[in-house]
Amino acid sequence: MVKLRALAMASAASVALATAPALAEETALWSRVNEYWQVRVDQSEGNGCYAYALYAPQNVGLRIGFNRVDGGAEIILMSSAWTTIRQNQAYTVLASFDGGAQSTWTGYGNYMLGGTPTPSVRIPFQNIQIMDALAKSASVRFWVNGTLILGANLPGSMQVLTEMIHCQNQIEGSRDGSASSNVSPF
Repeated sequence: MVKLRALAMASAASVALATAPALAEETALWSRVNEYWQVRVDQSEGNGCYAYALYAPQNVGLRIGFNRVDGGAEIILMSSAWTTIRQNQAYTVLASFDGGAQSTWTGYGNYMLGGTPTPSVRIPFQNIQIMDALAKSASVRFWVNGTLILGANLPGSMQVLTEMIHCQNQIEGSRDGSASSNVSPF
């Protein structure tokens, strides 16, 4: 059992390296919420905090967070296997939380920068209800152009999104001087 878990962790680590741009040099670890989720700060997005999980079986990274440059928030789905993604091309994305009704969104082809650009679909949004749905859900499924690309459990989703919001509040507080001077993820 221990050997199997070690093998699974080694496999996950190799997949993590394949999707390393999601955790590029311009990001800093804020905290680990559980064995699945990290909260990070992205300097390239105006110090926006985000939650990140890697789903090794599908080789798909899931990122949800704040984009302080564009304003609002975003979900980013990424995989090194998606070699046909076209930069800025619009893609129809369907999402279902806990097996409920599907929501239709528009995502845009993107390449997460870092060591090796990683193909991704970026779904910008302003509606806070999306984060609320993620926080309250135990699972999510995403389809792009009719193909299921991620069906995943969301362990600790409420906890991780609460930590992500705490991170952003601390970062914003440090900008206006109201947070303590020792609060910095860098």
